[in-house]
Amino acid sequence: MHSRNKNAIDYNINNIERFNKLCQVVVDHSPISFVGYFKIFADGSYLNICNDLTWQEYFVNKVHSHGANFQRAVENTPQTGPCKFLWPQKLDDPVFNALFSFNIWNGLSIYSRGDNCIESWTFASHPEHDQVLQLYLNNPFIFDAFGTYAMQKDRQLFDDNPTHRGCFKEGINLYSKENGVSDSLVEKIPLLRGGIMNATGQYMFLSKREVDCLKLLVQGKTAQQVGEILDLSKRTVEYYLDNIKNKAGYRKKSEILEKFYGL
Repeated sequence: MHSRNKNAIDYNINNIERFNKLCQVVVDHSPISFVGYFKIFADGSYLNICNDLTWQEYFVNKVHSHGANFQRAVENTPQTGPCKFLWPQKLDDPVFNALFSFNIWNGLSIYSRGDNCIESWTFASHPEHDQVLQLYLNNPFIFDAFGTYAMQKDRQLFDDNPTHRGCFKEGINLYSKENGVSDSLVEKIPLLRGGIMNATGQYMFLSKREVDCLKLLVQGKTAQQVGEILDLSKRTVEYYLDNIKNKAGYRKKSEILEKFYGL
């Protein structure tokens, strides 16, 4: 075993209890059984920590690339805001085959671009728990906010110390070679988002209620209809919209809906 990869495994082993404590908020209350953090650099090195040590040891020792599907998601990650990748429901590359063999499936990976790196959070369940896909759609704020929550709770766990990294055999292309990528590989689903781009181009998280309101408004419902569905007054719905406009720096409701819907 390469000494660098041994250090990566040791780091995960030594910190698994800290990481599991962060993951409890998701794992204890949903079908999700796997949570993983991944920070990948252009030279092929990476910081990887997850709540499944058996998979992590296999990944570090046996997997020598990010896989074709995950690589496309990496390349398609924008400069601002996340790129969300719902795993295809087919075994079409060696990394997916390996994940499935370890009972890690029905995944959602959320990528964001940092300085000279790509960071991602991955959530997955056992193969038979495919209802988790609906959970991703109905509760987007949980998964959007989890990375921020984890960093705030234990930022030191994710510090970039090169001695904690593993390494692929080759470097990784962090930027797209093309202008786009197939929607079947990288699903940019508007209603999966838990936030919007503000007027300065920064991704801004929204509260669950704000997201609930926007999900209905982009379907063409009025504030009155949204209030009836969510058991809120029309005035409360309008308050949420005004609050989003003020936070995001927009003047019109149409601008908010456009950004949320991704037009």
